[in-house]
Amino acid sequence: MFSSLILQDTIERVFIEGGYGNIDRGIFIIRGENIILLGEIDIEKENDFQDLNLKLYPIDQVLAIQRLELENSAKKEKYRLNKLASLGFNVEPEYKADNC
Repeated sequence: MFSSLILQDTIERVFIEGGYGNIDRGIFIIRGENIILLGEIDIEKENDFQDLNLKLYPIDQVLAIQRLELENSAKKEKYRLNKLASLGFNVEPEYKADNC
């Protein structure tokens, strides 16, 4: 026997370096067979999150910064794979820099 959850006023939180942004998602229905465990939040860990001093930014700005961070990490990975290939390491075809 399963019980489903209905969550209202949900948000998706997108993190970037030094901050975050929220996307309003509204109502979510979670089917019962997808629920394994529901428990309390550890207050100490919740307080650790508050000590990070993250700032809330507009979501458009957060998504733009996140896109730039992903592009930069892709460039770094492409450089790393090319460097490994030039040193004679065998790079898996699906991970070759040409496919990035």
